[in-house]
Amino acid sequence: MFKCFFLYLNTIVLFCHCYCEELDKSGFFADAAILYWKANEDGLGFAVESPSTFKLAPQAKVENPDFEWDFGFKLGLGYRFSHDHWNLLLQFTSFQTHNDREIEAGDHQILFPLWQKSTLDGPFFANEAKVHWRLHLGLVDLMLSKFYQVTNTLILIPEIGIRGGSARQKYYLEYRGGSFPASSDEIIHMKNKFFGIGPNIGLLGQWSWGRGFSLFAKSLLSLLLGEFYVHQDEYLDKEKLLGVHDIFSSTAAIFEICAGVGWQHCFQGALRRLALDIRWDQLFCPSQNQLLHFTNANTPGVFFANQGDLTISGVEFNMRFDF
Repeated sequence: MFKCFFLYLNTIVLFCHCYCEELDKSGFFADAAILYWKANEDGLGFAVESPSTFKLAPQAKVENPDFEWDFGFKLGLGYRFSHDHWNLLLQFTSFQTHNDREIEAGDHQILFPLWQKSTLDGPFFANEAKVHWRLHLGLVDLMLSKFYQVTNTLILIPEIGIRGGSARQKYYLEYRGGSFPASSDEIIHMKNKFFGIGPNIGLLGQWSWGRGFSLFAKSLLSLLLGEFYVHQDEYLDKEKLLGVHDIFSSTAAIFEICAGVGWQHCFQGALRRLALDIRWDQLFCPSQNQLLHFTNANTPGVFFANQGDLTISGVEFNMRFDF
């Protein structure tokens, strides 16, 4: 990754002779980006470690997944209008990540499962737990933007368009030992899927400071009207104890901000402009975790949805080619 970063900087220095703020002629452009992001989500704790087999001790500890950094990408194709500096862009974003964790209870400790359905025979506890979590995030944006030269160094670019988004999550848990039957594992499979479409608005501010370089910041807000699909299965060894799903409509918001440094250079040939930038991205998706918790053994139909927030952050290396 560091070799790619140094090559990226050397490319900027090599072409750093002249620049242009905005091209006057119409034409197509394409952009591509490499993402190095990390996802985090609330409400995925899978066990509580405690020294007592009947209650939570004063020093009990919640065990959570270990989230990891992963690569993704963006691809876009657009058209630049010569009249009044309008741009139309169709862009696709893809990010996939996963994490695995396997733990054993420490000395004189046990693990209370957090996702097992409530039963009258409990509380159950385990000595070992294993989890696997996976996220597939896909975004498709069709955006119309306009270039405004506010001052000699300040540029504002408002954007408006439509976004389609999909966030698919899978969560696998396995509990072993403790009060569970010998050689039998408690296994829980869960799915949390959302797909929606809705308006997307944003604003980019750019401050040019000479020789093609600039600092910029951008914010976006999208409201996606769509549908959640939540599914949960629970097995004790091969015996199925629970199978439930929930489908409901909802509006999901995505708040997105980024900031970074960019550079651009104009040419006289078929390639009219090359723009490069490196930025920090931050995405906030409230209440994306809708996985179900069953709370009362006396009334099995009582449950609550998790309502955990999904956040994604990381570095983006972006390139744009104007023709």
